[in-house]
Amino acid sequence: MSINRSARAFSVSTTDRNLTSHAGAVLLRAAADAVGLGAAIGATLHLKKRARGLTEAESILAMAEAVALGATCLDDLAIARSDHAQEELRGYAVPAPQTAGSFLRRFTLGHIGQLNKALRTVHLRAFELLGVISGDRITLDFDSTYIRSYSSRRQGADPTWTKRYTLHPLLCFVSGLSTCLHAKLRRGKSHTANGIAGFVAECLRRVPKETHLRARFDSGFYSKDLFAMLEDKGVTYLCGAALTPRLTSVIRQIPDACWVPCADKERR
Repeated sequence: MSINRSARAFSVSTTDRNLTSHAGAVLLRAAADAVGLGAAIGATLHLKKRARGLTEAESILAMAEAVALGATCLDDLAIARSDHAQEELRGYAVPAPQTAGSFLRRFTLGHIGQLNKALRTVHLRAFELLGVISGDRITLDFDSTYIRSYSSRRQGADPTWTKRYTLHPLLCFVSGLSTCLHAKLRRGKSHTANGIAGFVAECLRRVPKETHLRARFDSGFYSKDLFAMLEDKGVTYLCGAALTPRLTSVIRQIPDACWVPCADKERR
């Protein structure tokens, strides 16, 4: 429906064109095309046994777009699926909730590894487009968070100190670029540092080689094994620590001349 308004009168008319309330989805697809997301998924993920229907890349891109536009469960795909204007612009439909569920249930750890390989390629391409070159400094911020589950039957959802059933994923962000480099889903009852060494190793494979890397953690990730791994890979790091009597006694032994201002004082 369109309204033509003049100084004294207006008229109302109808249109047979498809309309959408998510015009910004075009930008999401443009970004995905720029980094070659669809091509990378198509080249590495081999999940389907039949050629009919949507490809692996089309299914994942359509579902990711729906999530970016507000979908929180499979049933919400029906809303995205009803947007015929976006389907026309996209070139294919969003999978139906039941079809998407069947597709996701086919994933094994091997398929997740294939998808991770595709995402490594995509992130390296994104760094290239952002102008990150050999010798540049990259700071990675690691954290964890709690995501509420509205069903106690959801796989991995556990009751936690939040008094709710939650999941407890690991996250990694690239400081200064406002981008999420990686995320890993974990059970709600997982300790903050559970799996952090492997997660960090996977993140390091997603950044360009020959760059100067620095990692930042809060005190929940404090671990001598993690620090040893970072030092072995040549990554400098900053981590919070609980001020135990043993640690403070060691700190007091460090001469004042050895202390320098913290570059991250205003950020932490």
